[in-house]
Amino acid sequence: MSVRGNLEILNPPQETVAKLLHQFGLQSIENQQGGQISGGQKQRLAPARIMTRRNRALLLDEPFSAPDYALKEQIKFELMTELNHLKLPYIMVSHSNVELYEFTDELIVPDRGRMIFQGSTEAIFHRPEKLKVAKLLGVENLIPADSNVGKKIPLKGDYFGIYERDIKLGPGQIQWEVEIKERIKNPFSFDYLTVCGLRFKSAKELMPGDRVLIHVEKDKIQPLTDDD
Repeated sequence: MSVRGNLEILNPPQETVAKLLHQFGLQSIENQQGGQISGGQKQRLAPARIMTRRNRALLLDEPFSAPDYALKEQIKFELMTELNHLKLPYIMVSHSNVELYEFTDELIVPDRGRMIFQGSTEAIFHRPEKLKVAKLLGVENLIPADSNVGKKIPLKGDYFGIYERDIKLGPGQIQWEVEIKERIKNPFSFDYLTVCGLRFKSAKELMPGDRVLIHVEKDKIQPLTDDD
């Protein structure tokens, strides 16, 4: 079946088919058969095909796993536009914390067959509460409370979670003097790993062996419990 045929199978209006072919960048392959198109093109076809149906709810299972970055961003924009227009409830399954934050209002986090968190997406990203949840969200700094770094934090918890973006150069509310161990250059900043294990980002270029003062504000620290 052709790409256009996939969109026409439920007999939607032709203007709907034309709109979806344009929105998801499928016009140039609309006459190709399903077996002739690439994985990325199939990934673009899947959400377009969904939009031709009269759905009561949607299941989006890793909807952006195949395309390259630019195409992924385009598909995300078009899909979000359609979802907002249709106002349908949907469930998204994803390993991308960015996609979950962008697309969802509520999150369920499973672990070995049991639910370890259910609640607001905004809340879980800012206060994950559990060590396992913080790991799944990609919190870069997970600091044991009884470590030398953790002992400087005046909060209660088994661990403390800090996003690397929240650690800044210079003196501040809670601070550490650290030695740079490694650095990774990114397009607009550097990622640094310190000898004591803390990770942070900065636009300032530092070298391994440099000693600097870094700090974090108290309200950016997430106390975590370790239930294992």
